[in-house]
Amino acid sequence: MTFTAEDADEAAVLAGIAKSPRDYAPSAKDTARVLRRRNQTLTLMLVVNGFISLEAAAHAKGRTLQIVRHDERQALQAPAVVEQVLEEFELRHLDLTLEDQHRPAKVRLGLNDRN
Repeated sequence: MTFTAEDADEAAVLAGIAKSPRDYAPSAKDTARVLRRRNQTLTLMLVVNGFISLEAAAHAKGRTLQIVRHDERQALQAPAVVEQVLEEFELRHLDLTLEDQHRPAKVRLGLNDRN
C-alpha cells in the first residue's frame, strides 16, 4: 500500500498504532489520544524525515478521525472454523467433559492463586 500527502493522516494513524495498538487504534475509546498520536507522527513525518510539507501536515492534522465501531454482540463470522476447532479439541481431550471444558484451566488443574 502506498500513501501520498493527501492521505498522510491515515498513514500517520497506521504508523502510530504500532506503538500501542490498544491505545492508538482508531476504534479506541479515547479518540483524543489517537488524534494526539496521529499529530505527533505527522510532525515527525514533517520535521524529522521531511516526508510531507508544512501545508500537507497542517491539512492532515485538520482532518477528522475515521472511527470504526464494532458491535461486540455480533455473531461469529466463521462458524465452520469454530466448529472445526471444537471438534479437534474434543478429539485431543477425550478425558474432559463439556463442563470441564468451560471451567478455567487453573480450576481444572487444581491450581490456586498461590501456585
